[in-house]
Amino acid sequence: MVRMRRILLSLLVSGAFATGVAAQEWLAQGFAQGAVTSPRYAPPTTVGGGIGPDQAAAIARAQTGGRVLDVQRLPKGGTSAFAVRLLLDAGRVRTVVVDGRSGQLR
Repeated sequence: MVRMRRILLSLLVSGAFATGVAAQEWLAQGFAQGAVTSPRYAPPTTVGGGIGPDQAAAIARAQTGGRVLDVQRLPKGGTSAFAVRLLLDAGRVRTVVVDGRSGQLR
């Protein structure tokens, strides 16, 4: 009985290890070829050839000196923009709008 448990346990462990290695190789191959995308490492999406949300956050941070809390896309009257919420030094929350094409604050 003990011997049977040891055999089953060793088969289970070796099977799990082999599956993990195969999965790692498959994922690595997919990432290397660009076939597998990850939301964490996805390139920022841009608005009509303009700026993306990461760039909008950087522009707002540089202009205000605050810490970025949130970025949301705003479709407004045919032109796209980003609403960037920032936490300022005084503890205030400020929302600025960054133009999606030019990167200027509105």
